[in-house]
Amino acid sequence: MCSFLFLKTSSPVDQEAIERSNVFARDRGPDHTGTVRLISRSGSHLLLLHNLLDMSGHAAQQPVCGGEPQSAALLFNGEIYNFRTVADVVADTHCLLPGYQRLGDELPRVIDGEYAL
Repeated sequence: MCSFLFLKTSSPVDQEAIERSNVFARDRGPDHTGTVRLISRSGSHLLLLHNLLDMSGHAAQQPVCGGEPQSAALLFNGEIYNFRTVADVVADTHCLLPGYQRLGDELPRVIDGEYAL
């Protein structure tokens, strides 16, 4: 099972603190660890970290960012059964940003699955 960490802080978090925070969770996703740092429109520092466990061979590395710079970013864990009805993609993770950009806050009402994002 994958794991992820999301932090919203008033100042940047140093790499050593991130590594200490991830020490137990990283084994839940031993295939890849991805990290993205962003600054929100309100000036908050955002950290998105994902530990990937790829059981399918089609997993998308995360965090996923898209659209105009810093317009959307996501972390996802789970499975979406109807992802091909949301977007013409090969894996469920890939449908989320196009789906969000098209449907906005209605996206969770459209997707069918077991997930956290």
